[in-house]
Amino acid sequence: MVIDHTSFSVSDDVDGDHTLIAADDLVKSDVILGKAKIEAPVLFTGVAHSLNPTNNLVFKVLSASPSAYSSNPSSKLSSPPQLTGSTISLVSVMQRSSSEKYFHSLP
Repeated sequence: MVIDHTSFSVSDDVDGDHTLIAADDLVKSDVILGKAKIEAPVLFTGVAHSLNPTNNLVFKVLSASPSAYSSNPSSKLSSPPQLTGSTISLVSVMQRSSSEKYFHSLP
């Protein structure tokens, strides 16, 4: 799960695990998001994923904040998390070589 002790939804943080995060690092693309600006942060809860930077058929639509990390909220950290900060992709888009588009987010 993505955890963020700085950018989380206060109104829905019943368990205190900070897994419902408020993210606002959206790709700046009228083609993907349209011309209307998204004013409020996007609430996200789910599993982090990362992208291969050499793959030009995938890119991030929504990234986590620099204070986010990926871990199991039910257990203590025994080692530093492998995915941290804005390297965490919350929502991604993939284009197949046949030009079909695919939207990806892990709940």
